[in-house]
Amino acid sequence: MENKEDVEIVEDITLETNNDSSDVSMTDSESEENHESEELEEDLYEEEEDEVIKAIRRANNKKRDHPPPLILDEDMTNLSFHPHADVIAISNIVEDVSLYKYSNEKNTLVGTLELHETWTWNSAKMERYYFLCQLIRLLC
Repeated sequence: MENKEDVEIVEDITLETNNDSSDVSMTDSESEENHESEELEEDLYEEEEDEVIKAIRRANNKKRDHPPPLILDEDMTNLSFHPHADVIAISNIVEDVSLYKYSNEKNTLVGTLELHETWTWNSAKMERYYFLCQLIRLLC
């Protein structure tokens, strides 16, 4: 067990270290220098922030000569562009055909046609094909 004298000594040591009995004081010139250095750091931060904001604005105002990339969930197998309209049809590995309307600013998914059967032309597939053709005509 601890001795009472040991506890009192430890308390005295902690009390002595917590007392701020330092004789060092700041002069007015030192406090002004610290204040000036803080202002300089703030100015540098604002200048860096301004450069970042300027770079973002320049990137937003930049003229693009191509559409943004299309992010697909599955691997693409076929690609087809409409000859007159800004429409693209993309088929993927799981036999889905996605129809996108594109521009230099953004891509918009118009619709998806699921063709998960074998490629025999039955009446259901003919209806889906007709539906896809109608979608393309609507976008033109």
